Amino acid sequence: MRHITLLSLVLAGIAAMPATAQQQSQESEKPEKKIVCKRDAETGTRFKKKTCHSVAEWDLISEENRRAAKELVGPAVNGARGN
Repeated sequence: MRHITLLSLVLAGIAAMPATAQQQSQESEKPEKKIVCKRDAETGTRFKKKTCHSVAEWDLISEENRRAAKELVGPAVNGARGN
C-alpha cells in the first residue's frame, strides 16, 4: 500500500513538470506583456470581482489613481483653508 502511494506521488510530480516548464517560458516573456489578475471587493456583495490586465496597464491604472488622489488631497495638504 505504501509503494502505491509513493508511486502515485512520483507520477503526479512527473505530470506537473510540463506545466512548470510552460510557466517558466511565460515568465521569461516581457514583463509588460504578462497578465496579472487581482480580486477586488465589490460593494453590496461578499463575492470578489476578478480583474485582469497586463503589468503595463496596472502601472497606468496606479499612476492615474495617484494623480487623482493628489488632485483631491493636494489643496488640503498644501495649507489651503476653506474659510
